[in-house]
Amino acid sequence: MREIRDLDERQRGRSLKDAIRASSEFLANTPTVARQSYVHPLVQAKFVDVTFDPTPLFSGPLRDGLTRDETAFMRLLSRDAEAT
Repeated sequence: MREIRDLDERQRGRSLKDAIRASSEFLANTPTVARQSYVHPLVQAKFVDVTFDPTPLFSGPLRDGLTRDETAFMRLLSRDAEAT
């Protein structure tokens, strides 16, 4: 998600589609199954939102036992929960 910051909406959509396709191949599923079952809807929405800057999600301390990407995902979920 860090690499999408400078992409337009169309490019982001294409990148999301490519990422889901790659995930589906890894999981031995179809892209539809991967998108519906394995890729959180919030991640999909933020991925194509050109106003969204993921950079702040990747700064700060790591959560115990999580990678930088996993910590960023947890921050994304937490911030969304706080906003609603």
